[in-house]
Amino acid sequence: MSLRFILDGYNIIKSESTNLFRGMTLETQRNRLLELIRTAQPQGSSRNLVTIVFDSASSALAYESSASMHSSHGIEVVFSGGRSADDYIEELVRRSPHPADLVIVSDDKGLRRRVGGRGVRCMPVQEFLARLDRDEGKRGSESGSDDGEINKVNEELRRTWLPEDKDKGSR
Repeated sequence: MSLRFILDGYNIIKSESTNLFRGMTLETQRNRLLELIRTAQPQGSSRNLVTIVFDSASSALAYESSASMHSSHGIEVVFSGGRSADDYIEELVRRSPHPADLVIVSDDKGLRRRVGGRGVRCMPVQEFLARLDRDEGKRGSESGSDDGEINKVNEELRRTWLPEDKDKGSR
């Protein structure tokens, strides 16, 4: 039995739980989320599917955006095309022959109420993002990477790209 994770894309990107997406264009935020899921596989097994649903104002935008992003590695990207992502996600739940195999990732209380009585599991964004951190750490230790070296590189990047941190580091 495999699970299907359905992610409320913009709810995750705009979540107060993370700084992973701040200061980026919307397109870069979407691509970053996709890349994090590809590399960290927070859905667990590669047999578990991931569908990321993004709101889109029109079907034309949905088509253009879908064309620039693709499905791969068990990840499907969907633009809702003129309706809300919540409506689209609710429809996915309603159409599912096995709603107990679905995991909805969103902090949207309205969406969680709409799908909650159908046997799906609802996962808070913070819990899902914690899986990214956990899985990133696991991969780092499995590959034999040197945490000290990684921290050194991260610090250098912080000094280069985040000028306000320069003063903090010297105090």
